[in-house]
Amino acid sequence: NIDEQEWRAGPWRGGRGIQRLVFESKAPQTIRNVETDPRIRNLEFYRKHKLISYLGVPLIVKDKVLGVLSLYTKEEHEFTKEEIEFLSTLAGQAAIAIHNAQLHEQTREQAVGLEKANKDLKRQEKMQELLKELSQDITRLDVDSLLKKLTERVREALRVDVSDVRVPEGKAWRVIGVSGIESGQIRLEGTGTARGRSRWIIENCKPLMIPDIRQSTGFTGGETLLQTGIRGHLGVPLLSRGGDVMGILRALTYEPRTFTQAEVDLLQQLANGAAIALENAWLLEQTKKQALELEEANKAQADFAAMIAHDLRSPLTAVMSAAAWLVPSTRSSGNGSPRSRPRVETWLVSLITSWIYPSSRRDTLIW
Repeated sequence: NIDEQEWRAGPWRGGRGIQRLVFESKAPQTIRNVETDPRIRNLEFYRKHKLISYLGVPLIVKDKVLGVLSLYTKEEHEFTKEEIEFLSTLAGQAAIAIHNAQLHEQTREQAVGLEKANKDLKRQEKMQELLKELSQDITRLDVDSLLKKLTERVREALRVDVSDVRVPEGKAWRVIGVSGIESGQIRLEGTGTARGRSRWIIENCKPLMIPDIRQSTGFTGGETLLQTGIRGHLGVPLLSRGGDVMGILRALTYEPRTFTQAEVDLLQQLANGAAIALENAWLLEQTKKQALELEEANKAQADFAAMIAHDLRSPLTAVMSAAAWLVPSTRSSGNGSPRSRPRVETWLVSLITSWIYPSSRRDTLIW
């Protein structure tokens, strides 16, 4: 008996042995004695295993050689026509079986690929649906509720235990949109200046995957995650339209886990879409805040004007009465008919009104 591993590493490896002759000719080949045949190389192998005669027939399907069926003898032998035909028949049946097996494997691989493509398509559809919902929910949900809806879908899509969003605020982190665990259990870890995982993501603007944070080195902090039992870590940046990192979307597991590149890409796509929705939500909140401040300022101005008008009303009445005695209200025209002059009261009211309400001022006051 010959060792299988030694046989696989024989002189025919790489198409250099006797079988090469069968491949090239696509016809049976016989060798009465390998010792005397000039086409044989590596005689040491044949001598070691005492192989002398050889018969090889091709495994052909649709004019394509799939392999070679070889027969060796340890005694010199002249293969007859019947023996060659018999081995060729076996080779033909073996070739069909191998071809069918290859077709079956190809069909299975295609089916697996198609199934994977369908899953990816459905996952993409769900992702687009989620991003659309986030955009629609901006006007009715606060930022934390908006992001919690995102992290819940992350847990569902990636089958992780915990997901959250971390946003830098000054020298600390703010954790929002937590799902899968009570938000209080993931408290702020360290400061924004620490050399932690989140800081690395912000500085490098790319995902960070750690199969087991207990075994990772080079990052400070992380005690809170270890205390809660978190092991697997995947974090991706939330990038604004200007390319700045607004925060970090994380997917966490209680067991060590090596995320695939497809899963990393999926989380990053979700983060990209969520970043746009988050930026729009913040802009909306800022606009509402500015509108409220402007409304309050207008109300304060109106209250102040009303107060001034009230305080001036009593002295103004006395001033207008005195002015009426100083300036006559009518004067005779050339034909003897009376001609009216502008009322002093009107001029004073216009003057004070223009001071209280600047928008009502006139360049010239005539009376």
